[in-house]
Amino acid sequence: MGLATIVRAVAASFHSEVIPASLQLMFTCASQTNRYSWLIDQYPAGNGSELSFYSYACDACVPSIQTSLNCFLNYSIEEPLIQAVSQYSRYCKAFTGSQISEEEYYSIWQNATGILRDVREIPANVTLTVPVILSDKDVRSTYEQFRYVYYNFVAAFNFSVLINVLVALFILFMFTMRFFNINNKMTRYIRSKLIVPPVFGVSHHSESNVLPKYRVILPTRGETLTLTVFIIVNIILAAYNYPLLNIREDSKYTFLLRCVANRTGGLSFGLIPLMIILAGRNSIIQQLTGMPYSSMIFYHKWVARAMTLYGFIHGTLWIIYALSDGLAAVFFYYLIDYGYWRWGMIIMLASVFLVVHSLYALKSFMYETFLVTHIVLAIIFLIGCLKHCADFGWLGWIYLAGICWIGERIMRLWRVYFLFGGYRNAYARIISLDDEIFKITIPDINFEKFKFFPGCYGYLYVHHRKWFWQSHPFTLMKATNNLEITIKAKQGFTKELFDLLPTEETTIPIRVALEGPYGHQAPIESYSELLIVSSGTGIPGPISYLAKAIEKPSSMKFVHFFWIVPHESYLAMVHDKLNELFCTSLDNRKTGFSVHFYVTRPRYPHPIQPLPSKISLHYEKPNVKMIINQCIEKTHGSMAVISCANPRLDDFVRCTVAEAIPSTNHRVDYYDELQVW
Repeated sequence: MGLATIVRAVAASFHSEVIPASLQLMFTCASQTNRYSWLIDQYPAGNGSELSFYSYACDACVPSIQTSLNCFLNYSIEEPLIQAVSQYSRYCKAFTGSQISEEEYYSIWQNATGILRDVREIPANVTLTVPVILSDKDVRSTYEQFRYVYYNFVAAFNFSVLINVLVALFILFMFTMRFFNINNKMTRYIRSKLIVPPVFGVSHHSESNVLPKYRVILPTRGETLTLTVFIIVNIILAAYNYPLLNIREDSKYTFLLRCVANRTGGLSFGLIPLMIILAGRNSIIQQLTGMPYSSMIFYHKWVARAMTLYGFIHGTLWIIYALSDGLAAVFFYYLIDYGYWRWGMIIMLASVFLVVHSLYALKSFMYETFLVTHIVLAIIFLIGCLKHCADFGWLGWIYLAGICWIGERIMRLWRVYFLFGGYRNAYARIISLDDEIFKITIPDINFEKFKFFPGCYGYLYVHHRKWFWQSHPFTLMKATNNLEITIKAKQGFTKELFDLLPTEETTIPIRVALEGPYGHQAPIESYSELLIVSSGTGIPGPISYLAKAIEKPSSMKFVHFFWIVPHESYLAMVHDKLNELFCTSLDNRKTGFSVHFYVTRPRYPHPIQPLPSKISLHYEKPNVKMIINQCIEKTHGSMAVISCANPRLDDFVRCTVAEAIPSTNHRVDYYDELQVW
C-alpha cells in the first residue's frame, strides 16, 4: 500500500463516503421508479431475490428497468451514452447482484424507446406493464433533495476543516507576535482597551455574581474578542445556504430539519479534537502561544459548549423528524432497532451533562469528584461517538481526539517518572500554625531533566491511601538543589494534609511525585525594567523571577519588587531564599533593585527573623495604584509587569496596568502568573 493510498484513506475517514453525482442520480431514478406499482411477471436474469430499494431499477421487471434506465440516461452527464449504461450496470451489480450485462441493459433500453409513455397519461394507482417517462419536475426535485442532503454532509466537513484552519492561523499569529514588540499609539490603545482588561468592570480572577448565588470567573477582553470571532464564524457556517425544497417525500419544514441536522452533526464532530487538545496540560497550543492554562481551559469550555450545542441540535432535530408524522412509535422503533440512534441519545445526554456539571459554580464545591466524573463521561462520550458513526464515516475526528488524549496522558507519565523520577522522599513542616501555612521540600532534584523556570508549576501527588488518585497544582520555588512548595491550607486536600502535620518547626517525611514543570515564562530579559507585585503565598513565582534578575545579569536597568502580606509569619516562607539571594552586595551591579515588603496587619513590632538590609519593610497597606503608576511613568525603557497575588489584588493590578499603558511612549506588557480555572 503506497503512501498516497494511506493518506487518502486517512482523509476519507474524516467525512461520510463520497457520493458521486452519478450515484445521486441513481438514487433519484430508483426512488422515482419505486413510486409506481409494477406487474412483476418475469425476471430478465432469473434473479428472483427479495426486492430491495434498487430491485425495480435493476432486475425486478423489464418495464421498471427501462423506466429507471431511461431516467438515468436522460439526465446523466456521462459521454458517450455507453459509458452511462456501463456505470448503471456497475451500480446494479453492486447493489442487487444483478447478472444482467452492460450489453443487455443497453438492449433493454433501446427496446423501450418506441413504447415509452408519458407518466401523466396514466391513471393513478394503476399497476404498470409498460415503461414510462418520469415527470421532469419530480425527477429534478428528488435529485435536488439527494444533492442537498449530501451537500450538507460535504459542507459540514469543509466547514469543520475551515474552523480548524482558522484556529491554526490564530495560533500561528499568536506564536509570531511573541517575537515582535510593536509599540505605537494604536497598539498601546488596543492592549489597553481591548486585550488586557477584564471584559466587565475590574473582576477577572475574582469571582463575580452574574446572577443571584451564581458565581463565575469572567474572561479578559482579549479572550472575549477571540471567543466572539469563534462564535460568529460558527454561526455563519452553521446557518449558510439551506435550500427550501418542497418534495413529495418531505415538506419544506421537514426537509430543512434533515439538512440542518446533518450539518450540525458533522460540525459537532469537527470540534472534538480541538476540545480535547485545549483541555490537556501538555497542550501544543499553550506551548506555541504562551497563553496561560487558565485561558486554555476557558477556550476548552466554549469549544465544548459549541460542540454540545451542535450535537444537541443534531439529535433534537432528528427526534422531531421522527415524530413529524405524529407517530411516537416511529421514534421508539428507531431507538430500539437502530444502534446508532441509541448511541446518539447517549452521547447527546452525556455531552449536555458534561457542560452543565462543568459550570464554575458547581465544580468549585467538589473539584476532585468533578474531575473523575468528567473523565469517565468523556470516555463514554468518545466511545459513543465511535458507535454512533460506525457505518457513516467521520470516525477520523474521534480517532484523532483519542490519539491526542492518550498522547497527553503518556506525556504526563513521562513528566512524572522520567523528568521528576517518580515517587520520592520529601519533607513537610509547618511555617505558621496561626496562618495555616506549610512547606514541602523535595531534595536533590536533577535539574538537568526537570527544567525549572521562574513561574513554573507542577501537579503534586502524595503517596497516601486517601489522596493517591489526586493531583493538585502548586507554583514551585528552587532552593539550591531542592524544590520547595509553599501551601496555605484552605479546604479539602490542603487542609487535610496540614492537619496531619505536627506542631510548628517539626519536619516529617512524606512520599511525593511531581508532574511538571508547566507554565509560561515571562521574557524579562527583553525589557529594560521589571515590576513585580505579589501577595501572601503567591510569592514563589515572583521571587523566582527576582532570583533570575539577580543571578543572571542582563541589560535590565531596574527591578521593582513589592510583596504584600497580612502578618510577619509569611516572611518565614522565603527567609532562606532571601538570604541566598542577598548574601552578596548588589551595589556594583548594572541592574538596580528596589525590594519592598508590606505587612498590613502586624502582630509584632519587628519581624520574627531579620531580613537582608537590601529589603525595605513597611508596616502599612500600600497604595498599589500609585506604586504602579509611578513605576510606569518613570521608566526609561520597556517594562514588564508581573503579578501573582490574591485574585482581587491581581485583578486590580491588571486594571491599573491597562489604564497606564497609554500614558507612556515605552512598551509596557502585563504578565499574569495567577492561575484560576
